[in-house]
Amino acid sequence: MAEIEAFKVLWSQEILDEMMRNVLADNPHIDPSVVSRMVGDMNRAFPDALVTGYGALVPIMTNGPKDRHVLAAAVRGRADVIVTNNPRHFPVSARNPYDIDAQDADTFLTNQFELTREETVWMLQSWSEDLSNPPLTPDQILDILERSVPGFCTAMRSWMKRYPE
Repeated sequence: MAEIEAFKVLWSQEILDEMMRNVLADNPHIDPSVVSRMVGDMNRAFPDALVTGYGALVPIMTNGPKDRHVLAAAVRGRADVIVTNNPRHFPVSARNPYDIDAQDADTFLTNQFELTREETVWMLQSWSEDLSNPPLTPDQILDILERSVPGFCTAMRSWMKRYPE
């Protein structure tokens, strides 16, 4: 969805490193080079996403110490939303001074879908057409995504049934 500019992605190297550690810890069967290649692909696809120069903000953030770097990068990058599966790590009191929301991935994607329905369906169909190993239909992609973003998938399926190609 970021490729169709429904939103702009932002991350720091620290966030990417943490994501890589978590993916590998949760999936020990995955070769670390695959995850590293994925991060490289992400950076090439979104060269403006990398936020730097936020270090001085970290100590003044008031959320949990382990996640202060995330809020500091969001502030420096002028983000509107932090997408996290742990929104409780970013209490309203810590975010309000910077007018930043925190949403889980399902809520975020569902909200984006509500704003860009036709573009999102087009994106899903294009994604499906680009996949060859293995090839996947839009419904199969939604089946995979359902585990982590069920509300988004339900909204997509409902829209696609009402307005087929």
